[in-house]
Amino acid sequence: MLTLDELRKNGWKISVYHLRNCQDVADYLQQVNANHKSKININKKAVTRVIVSKNNLTCESEAICSNKDQFNKKLGLKIALGRLEKKLSNLKY
Repeated sequence: MLTLDELRKNGWKISVYHLRNCQDVADYLQQVNANHKSKININKKAVTRVIVSKNNLTCESEAICSNKDQFNKKLGLKIALGRLEKKLSNLKY
């Protein structure tokens, strides 16, 4: 499993965001919906987003907490890093 320390050691600049405020999350998800033209339920209550950049390459991933889940920063980060690892393995950088 990919970790933040491994990314830092390999020269990646890392930004991690945890959005918990319902209005912030709703605004964020509406923006994602508008940008990606996908249908997303905006009644979610938390988002964890990881953005990494290196040599003019930027990759991002996120974990969205459902209404039935309890927000957990560590779990959200783990899910987002797992998704990021899959994206990075498909890229040639």
